[in-house]
Amino acid sequence: MQVVCSFCHTRFDKPVGEGAESDHGHEHLVCPHCKAEAGIEPIKSTPKPMELFGAVLAAAGFLVLVVSGLVVAAG
Repeated sequence: MQVVCSFCHTRFDKPVGEGAESDHGHEHLVCPHCKAEAGIEPIKSTPKPMELFGAVLAAAGFLVLVVSGLVVAAG
């Protein structure tokens, strides 16, 4: 599982079997670059609705470029 440090933005793999459980039930990880102990977060994939919104936005932008190009060419 890959994690990222929110301080220095270094991505690294979480060592298998490493990380002691703390009193709160969370694993104790340390960034290998800046040695930060807080702000180590798992890397998540982009949510599907966000990907679909990006596709709709790109299609709308492309349509605006095509229509404005046709208007300029006709005028």
